[in-house]
Amino acid sequence: MVTLLPLLAAREDYETLPFDDLQAWLPGLRAILGRHGLPVEQIEAFADGENPVFDVQGRWVVKLVPFFAVAPARAEMETLGWLNSRTDLPLPKLVATGELEGWTYFVSTRLPGRPLSRCWSELDPRDRETVTVELGTQLATLHAIPVGEFRPAGVQWPDWHVRRRQVWGRRRDVARLSPRLRDSFSAYLDSVPLDPVPRRPVLLHGDLAPENVLVDVRGGTWRVSGLFDFGNAVVGEASFDFTAPTVLLEPGDGAVVRRFLGAYGWGGETMDTLRPRLMAYTLLHPMADLYDCLALLPGAHDAPSWEAVAERFWP
Repeated sequence: MVTLLPLLAAREDYETLPFDDLQAWLPGLRAILGRHGLPVEQIEAFADGENPVFDVQGRWVVKLVPFFAVAPARAEMETLGWLNSRTDLPLPKLVATGELEGWTYFVSTRLPGRPLSRCWSELDPRDRETVTVELGTQLATLHAIPVGEFRPAGVQWPDWHVRRRQVWGRRRDVARLSPRLRDSFSAYLDSVPLDPVPRRPVLLHGDLAPENVLVDVRGGTWRVSGLFDFGNAVVGEASFDFTAPTVLLEPGDGAVVRRFLGAYGWGGETMDTLRPRLMAYTLLHPMADLYDCLALLPGAHDAPSWEAVAERFWP
């Protein structure tokens, strides 16, 4: 049987697909682009990402989503469509959505710049400060948008909490942790005053990691040029969105943490109060690889408790 897109019969087949073979995807991509009146030339595959993602003439992005990842795709599509008329933040514009041969897809505009994860080491201290401040400011702008009844993919924050706790013990990264840390998860989480019903619900990006932030040089200064990948968007507690940038930008650097939080407008509580929530939400984060996160700080794998780990990440 001739197909336009690679056949995906079962979830286990996903990693065997020809991600590096652009020719295998071109018939389907051309069909999608033609369906929506977009050009079908100059298509290139992005080198990384969890899904097949393609650049079209440097102006559009096509993301293909397998059947088992439709929920985050729905969250991303709904969030981008909802945000497009509500903010001037540098976000992708949703252009088209649809389905082809069992694959869900959406087309969005492409933002300028390079992922911050690839550029951070190139930035001098002044540029790092500028980017950190701008990232905190843009997150505050996102969180200030009134959410009303909007809930990406229909996910409710209390249900999110329950689900993240349920799957924790089955995660591969958790299995690699020391028994001391692994076995103390429930007790630690029970000790932290989280907000299953947030006092001030906000639209969370859901994974504001450096690889989902674009930067470029404007006027001789590195600036944030885009935020993307809203597949984990959910309406919930604001401090959840502090976790990825404060863990990954400059692990264990209290100055960077406070600069980011200060630009956001954080205040009214001490770091001693905020730190446990940041640790708890890092443990629950759907995109966090806890083993790899701990490896960012020497000796963290051997820490006696999650309280001690938190002290290292947010001094």
